[in-house]
Amino acid sequence: MGREGVWAMDQAVERSQRSRRTRDAIREAFRQIVVEGSPDAVTVTSVSERAGIHRKTFYLHYSCIEALYEDMVAEVCQQYADEVSKLPVPYDYKRLTRVFVDFYTRDAFAERLICDPRWADLFQAVSARSLRSNREGFDPFASFPPEEKDLVNSFASGASHVMFRRWVEGGRRVSPERLAELLGGLIEDGVRSVRDVGGEPAARQATAQQASARQPPAQRASAR
Repeated sequence: MGREGVWAMDQAVERSQRSRRTRDAIREAFRQIVVEGSPDAVTVTSVSERAGIHRKTFYLHYSCIEALYEDMVAEVCQQYADEVSKLPVPYDYKRLTRVFVDFYTRDAFAERLICDPRWADLFQAVSARSLRSNREGFDPFASFPPEEKDLVNSFASGASHVMFRRWVEGGRRVSPERLAELLGGLIEDGVRSVRDVGGEPAARQATAQQASARQPPAQRASAR
């Protein structure tokens, strides 16, 4: 490769690095604004000013502010998935809850997403995508019908979010470790009770047969 070829390659590398630094600056600006304000404060102008770039430069990286939102959802979900992927499979909810508590307490941005109702829509997008990612890696309810799986997943994720918010609102009067222990134990015991009893087709069939046997003969006849 000649001198001109080396120079061209160096220039391409520099442009790539500069583009990555600018994109990182935009994301960091978004994070800071989320921590400090409300969704109304997130605009192309405010993000650009915080990142130290021109509005035109913003549009070189994102077509609109909604595209930045989507990028941030993907980034948070990937970071969370990276932490979950470190768990041995199959994992229980005690271990998963430890990851959850660690993740949402380690920086102000993640905590603001889950705790501030003004960011509920953004957090809902993060939560839904994270749940799908978790289940792709390991699904403890694979044998459940879809409608039952949806209900159980709603309970597990909803309980985690509600208890975490209450912990923050209450002034964090117990340690994060104790929070994870309490939350993980409650969810794991509850999930195990339905996974071990209702999760297998034979067990569900036996439960249905027992319920049918308790019905009066007239009701059983009408059910047929």
